[in-house]
Amino acid sequence: MASKFRARVGESLATVQQHDVPLEEATTSSLQALQAYSMGWKRNASAGAEAALPFFKRAVEIDPKFALGYAALGLFYGSTGESDLAAENTRKAYELRDRASDKEKFFITAYYDGRATGNQEKAQQTCEQWAQIYPRDWTPHSFLSGFGLVWTTEKRLGLILLSLSMSGSLLFGLYHHFMVMGPDHVRSQPPNPWGLAFVLTAYGLSIAEAIGTYVGVHFLWIARAPSNRVV
Repeated sequence: MASKFRARVGESLATVQQHDVPLEEATTSSLQALQAYSMGWKRNASAGAEAALPFFKRAVEIDPKFALGYAALGLFYGSTGESDLAAENTRKAYELRDRASDKEKFFITAYYDGRATGNQEKAQQTCEQWAQIYPRDWTPHSFLSGFGLVWTTEKRLGLILLSLSMSGSLLFGLYHHFMVMGPDHVRSQPPNPWGLAFVLTAYGLSIAEAIGTYVGVHFLWIARAPSNRVV
């Protein structure tokens, strides 16, 4: 249907087939904006996010009310580390969400909650509703896996257990391997391959346990005040 519509308004069939994107998946009144949007995704697949950004910029320049175009900009700015631009464009997409299709609104709202406001729990709820209404759409499932830890009571408990177990192991290792002289201290190991392996393992475990402790505490802090976080 989208291809027939574009052909009727004068676009060549070859161009339509080359850049064909269903209108219900990219709602805009401009065919040129739709082409630029489509090319952005193609460019991302072939050359990466930075190469795709100019096409999404072009799409919103052609149609300044192209909600999904701004959402794509937010997504790709985020993947390139431009957090401020990602949040700015995501907010713009959210402001224009009434001009988008129902499926696009789910995408925009979930990403807005996850990135611009940091409300991971609300973003999860949006994605779950999205997946229920559109069970064949892989995108909400991808978003849910991308959000990683979402802040339910059960996962908070998991983070607490992670933090306690990692910090406990870290303190135990530091005490026995680096603080108190004894058979398990790194300086007590013989100068042979087994002794070297013991020392390297002690250091490696300490680093891994320190990282695990940080991850647990960090995400618990995010869970404590999700509305104050900007991804």
